[in-house]
Amino acid sequence: MSIDTSLKKIFVIAAKDIKTYYSKPPSLFYGIVLPFALFGAFLAGRPCVTEDYRVVGVTVLSTFFGGTTIAAVILPLERRSGTIDRLILAPVSFKTLLLGKSLAGFTFSFPVTLLVLSIILPFTGFWNLNPLLLVVSIALSVIFSCAFGLAFSASANDVADVMWPMNFVRFLMIFFSGVFMPIDEIYLYMPSLKFIAYLLPLTYSVDAVYQSIVGINDIMMLIADFTILIAMIILLYYIAYRRFIKTLT
Repeated sequence: MSIDTSLKKIFVIAAKDIKTYYSKPPSLFYGIVLPFALFGAFLAGRPCVTEDYRVVGVTVLSTFFGGTTIAAVILPLERRSGTIDRLILAPVSFKTLLLGKSLAGFTFSFPVTLLVLSIILPFTGFWNLNPLLLVVSIALSVIFSCAFGLAFSASANDVADVMWPMNFVRFLMIFFSGVFMPIDEIYLYMPSLKFIAYLLPLTYSVDAVYQSIVGINDIMMLIADFTILIAMIILLYYIAYRRFIKTLT
């Protein structure tokens, strides 16, 4: 199969999912409403959150929840409706199928995040941000989030089977990855546990977005951010592929 043909199939699968699943309640609630509700609740409880982390927090939550939710709900909904059986029988490789699902998540989360940023940035003082670096950071974060969602949903038969374990992991990552405040502040009273943050891939997404908006302050850390995010994307897609194949045997 040529690359041209594979790309066309990926776009066709993504277009079908965009039309079918973007308006579903789980997509709207978990992808758009919940990130802002969570962020608003945290700000109400922690008014001391600085402006830079408000912007970074909204950005990372939009990418993380948007990408993971769309990628996580599509496969279970298709299994329940039976449409996944037709796709499996179609002349489409399983890798192409999963990439199409991922692209649907990307085209949901990426523009939503850019739209949110375009609304809030004019009211902040971050005029020295790096636009290219910010777009790359958001794109990588969204792709990671889509892979994360697929890894959880690849073998699930119902949305509920995906959401409760995935939400447990998502909330752990959010509160221990420095989304709302610097890592040093989170682990101020338990510095020996600071290593936990660096075991969570969301930490590297947060740092990449932070340095894109506020300014590059550690180039080596930024390189590590991109390297680890790319490595996690590859690993999570592999896990999703293996889990998906296992459901067919």
